[in-house]
Amino acid sequence: MQTEAWVLVRNGAAAAAFEQRSVELRAPRTGEVVVDAAAFGLNFADVMARLGVYPDAPPNPATLGYEVAGIISAVGPGVEGWKVDDRVMALTRFGGYGRRVVTLAEGLVSLPAEVDFAQAAAIPVQGATAVWCAEWVATIHAGDTVLIRAAAGGVGLWLTQMAVARGATVIATTRSAGKCDRLRALGAVPVVTNGSGGDLAALRAAAPGGYDLIFDSLGGAEARRTWGLLAHGGRMVCFGVATMAAGGWSRLLAPLRALEFGLFHPLVFLSSSRGLIGVNMLRVADARPAAMRAVTERAAALVADGTVKLELSRRPASELPAAHADLERGATVGKLVMEWPT
Repeated sequence: MQTEAWVLVRNGAAAAAFEQRSVELRAPRTGEVVVDAAAFGLNFADVMARLGVYPDAPPNPATLGYEVAGIISAVGPGVEGWKVDDRVMALTRFGGYGRRVVTLAEGLVSLPAEVDFAQAAAIPVQGATAVWCAEWVATIHAGDTVLIRAAAGGVGLWLTQMAVARGATVIATTRSAGKCDRLRALGAVPVVTNGSGGDLAALRAAAPGGYDLIFDSLGGAEARRTWGLLAHGGRMVCFGVATMAAGGWSRLLAPLRALEFGLFHPLVFLSSSRGLIGVNMLRVADARPAAMRAVTERAAALVADGTVKLELSRRPASELPAAHADLERGATVGKLVMEWPT
């Protein structure tokens, strides 16, 4: 079976990294289905894979992509509860940049009637990440003061809306003054940051008593500095390393760049009663598929009931290289979703 797909053929700049090809798609095995994708989502992990610094990425030539939405076109042996023509969103372990994708049935979630394919493609990674961070490994309580870094990004917008809905005070950072109105409209207090020492002063002034929760997708030295803003009893959830891709990485320098996070000892956590939680949703999906499905279903419900209003940048799949470049340089708001022609 052949399918059209965007294939990563070389690491580096987006314009030269991808080729659109016809690739061979194997038949579904036990517990698998084939999904004819109408849309797929882009995530910053895809950018890291393109740069050659995402350790879980398959070797080139590779079809990247973690999430699709579409219609089941084939069902493998042993699959129960799913049939051809079911409308689904799917978490994929790569392969999501294809028009057809083979994926495990345990990673499927049925589309609510209120959610279209493009919206659904925005849920399996960023929505599930937000729910995992804000409801499973940490809990936002009414009255909490919450700091959300890169709040105008895909996961950031989810977390901002979830925290406001819980009755928290939300301080939302962005590097673009043009994104402040959007964050303010969601009920957050926006703070423009530029990576300088003055950022910490501004964030301290916004929450003199410290933060009960910090959600960080920047990583590196930014995460190390932000740690000091936690109140006693606070928790910091790290789910990304966006700043560490700035200027490009190499495999040789990656271990050195990782040291920018700093080194922590358990006594640091005990003496200050603070917690640090790392999140890698690929590991969660591999180790706890039932939990992954539960958080994805919860994310879909938050969209369906209006708690979270998705902000999408819809682009035709033909513009994948340009969309990748925009995502890398932070020129997008919300979730980038690529749509295949119908």
